[in-house]
Amino acid sequence: MAGCHGARRGTYRVIYRIDENARTIHVLDVDHRRRPPVEPLRSLDHAEVGAVNA
Repeated sequence: MAGCHGARRGTYRVIYRIDENARTIHVLDVDHRRRPPVEPLRSLDHAEVGAVNA
């Protein structure tokens, strides 16, 4: 999960990546904290995340 950050907001977990060059935050996952992640985030790349969320 190099370059990824996580934050807890209420009952939700947010996983995001900061692109400082583009001054952009990419939200990779938002999920309820009671559910474990479906698959390890390190196996996801930006293209896969975009395809899943489309």
